[in-house]
Amino acid sequence: MINNSLSVIQKRLVTLIINAVLLAGGLTFLLFQLIYTMVDYLPFYMASIFYFIHDLLGQVIPFTLIYIALFLVFILLLSRKWSLEFQRLQESTDRMMTDQFDDQDAPKFSYPEWRKLSDHIKQVSDQLQSAMAEERRAVEGKNELITNVSHDLRTPLTSIIGYMRLIEGDQYIDEVELRYYTSVVYDKSLRLERMVNDLFEYTRLNFGYPNLNDDEIDLIQLLMQLKSQLHPQLNEAGMDVHLYNQVDQLIITADGDKLARVFENLLMNAVKYGKGTKTIDLSAQTRGHEAIIDVTNYGPKIPEAELPHIFERFYRVEKSRAVETGGSGLGLAITKSIVDLYGGHIDVVSTHHATTFKVVLPLINQ
Repeated sequence: MINNSLSVIQKRLVTLIINAVLLAGGLTFLLFQLIYTMVDYLPFYMASIFYFIHDLLGQVIPFTLIYIALFLVFILLLSRKWSLEFQRLQESTDRMMTDQFDDQDAPKFSYPEWRKLSDHIKQVSDQLQSAMAEERRAVEGKNELITNVSHDLRTPLTSIIGYMRLIEGDQYIDEVELRYYTSVVYDKSLRLERMVNDLFEYTRLNFGYPNLNDDEIDLIQLLMQLKSQLHPQLNEAGMDVHLYNQVDQLIITADGDKLARVFENLLMNAVKYGKGTKTIDLSAQTRGHEAIIDVTNYGPKIPEAELPHIFERFYRVEKSRAVETGGSGLGLAITKSIVDLYGGHIDVVSTHHATTFKVVLPLINQ
């Protein structure tokens, strides 16, 4: 676009010069014709002065001087509006650089080259401001990530150090109490490991380059495998998963481990927040070229105010960050990142009766 604008500007300059040359030449010729026509009607002393100058300088020098003067005058007159618009363009770019530019205050240009150049500069400015805003958000996000990680890691670390200090100082009554201390340390260590793994997975998905091994995956088979793998946790919670599939196969292209992580997170979330109920419903169907998987639990309703934030990192509906319900606070954020990575989307709807997470993924074009 900028090359086209420069080409138009060059043509405009050439046209301006040609017009000034023709106008100055034509007007100079008319002036001389007028002077030579009227010289005979001038008073004797004025005619004598004219012929004296004519004999002294000749015809070329006066003609040239008048032509140059008229050429400069026409250049200034013809380029005035064009140069004023260029000045307005320069002022608008200066305002863009100082963040004082408002679209409503954008100057209107009558010359197409200035309009194109102005639009191009505005586009570059918008992209630069967008990049700077994105960079600020990234820095703020990383700072927030560090703050939340420090908070969440400190809690299990404090417990581990506390119990290890008791063990190191032999501050236990008997072997039963010692085993209790070591059991607590072990549980806290496992939780710490899960948090570190979740954090690593989230940062790799959002700030790095995820290592993907894409292949053709049948979502129906994947869900059935996950149902079997999670049987111990489901059995412990006294729950069961019912799979309702309207089709025999749902083939998509994805990394099997990443996709399994999506539905494992959703199922474990349903186990945690659906305790006290008996079932988790899985529904698999198609809509056009999309696969739709619904994961429904029948636990308490998620408040309306919480729904827009539920996929944010470290966000939890329960604010206590309790171990019994809350994990690392990254599970749903990781789930959304993986779904987004494959061009899908995830939504949640919660009522007093049920909470449903809907995952939509593109099917393979067959």
